[in-house]
Amino acid sequence: MYAIMLLLTVVVCCIMLTPGLQNSLTSVPFCKDDNETAASSMTDLVPGVPKLACGEVVGYLAVYRMCFALTIFFCAMSAMMIGVKTSKDPRAGIQNGFWGFKYLVYIGICVGAFFIPKGSFGITWMYFGMIGGFIFIVIQLILIIDFAHNWAESWVTNYEETESRGW
Repeated sequence: MYAIMLLLTVVVCCIMLTPGLQNSLTSVPFCKDDNETAASSMTDLVPGVPKLACGEVVGYLAVYRMCFALTIFFCAMSAMMIGVKTSKDPRAGIQNGFWGFKYLVYIGICVGAFFIPKGSFGITWMYFGMIGGFIFIVIQLILIIDFAHNWAESWVTNYEETESRGW
């Protein structure tokens, strides 16, 4: 389920980066063009309902906000699991279940992330992403090298014990 969450986030982020999406959103009744005035910001279908600036939910900044929400969700989950050693721990059920609730929490964090003012969020989160991505790649390289070393060591040991050329 976590992999599905990550996959859905990647798909939504790819959609947000689609060229021309912002122009397509201006045809939706509740979206306003960035050039529209506040006086004309009411929808024609439902009077009194303000239009949203849908240009805010596309582009690289929207992807940063989605990734920020995902980071907050996984950091909160990992903080809740500190000290859990077995699946018999009562908090282990949180890790292994409650998927509907977890998805609702994640969606809530995503929606909340879009209320963060532009300000310096994009630049700050870009640096967090670059540093975090670098650390992730280094850890993955270490794990791959360790896996390959252990695998080779296992095959050499099997060859020395059996003298089979298959190893």
